[in-house]
Amino acid sequence: MIAEQSGEIYQYLESRRWDCWVTLDKHEFRANLIVYDMKNFDVYLGLRWMQGYHGRINTIS
Repeated sequence: MIAEQSGEIYQYLESRRWDCWVTLDKHEFRANLIVYDMKNFDVYLGLRWMQGYHGRINTIS
């Protein structure tokens, strides 16, 4: 389940996609994806995924 700040809750749809390739800024990464009933996002990558690739969130620029 994912809960937005607005209070809206999205349920997991019992569907997963293993070993998918995700392209970010011309770089490809592997990800295991869980399908949710969401219309606002194409892909939501969690902090554990970012940590595995030593990702950073740049909040300045």
